[in-house]
Amino acid sequence: MIRVAPLVKAMERACRERSRYVVYLGEVTVPRPEMPYILVKLPAANMGSGEALDGKLRELSYLQPLTVVAATADRLLTVLDDVRSALEGYELRVGQQYVEPLKLSYSSGLFRDDQVDLPEKGHPFYAVDMWQIRAVNRIN
Repeated sequence: MIRVAPLVKAMERACRERSRYVVYLGEVTVPRPEMPYILVKLPAANMGSGEALDGKLRELSYLQPLTVVAATADRLLTVLDDVRSALEGYELRVGQQYVEPLKLSYSSGLFRDDQVDLPEKGHPFYAVDMWQIRAVNRIN
């Protein structure tokens, strides 16, 4: 049976191992995070689709949100390029499942976070990338 949690953890692990930036899972856990950083968001409950046989999920496809945050717009562009080149085409390793190579499906563009004002840093900039995840149980 395929579950989402191991896939999200594998995405977090891939970001940690393949990039040089701080990575958070679910939410930022410190009051003043060091920038730039990557936030591996938890996918929405209705974010994907799956195929089940005998009541067990055998195939899962969903969009994995990944937020990249930096202090300035130009730094964010550089970090986005780094993260995207590190992840594009990478194959997540999750148990006995085959996971298709990562593919960037959608990007939100660049935004300034006016709700956050960090001392000495001002308003950070962010972008949300949606990565296509598709996993299939291997038949042994």
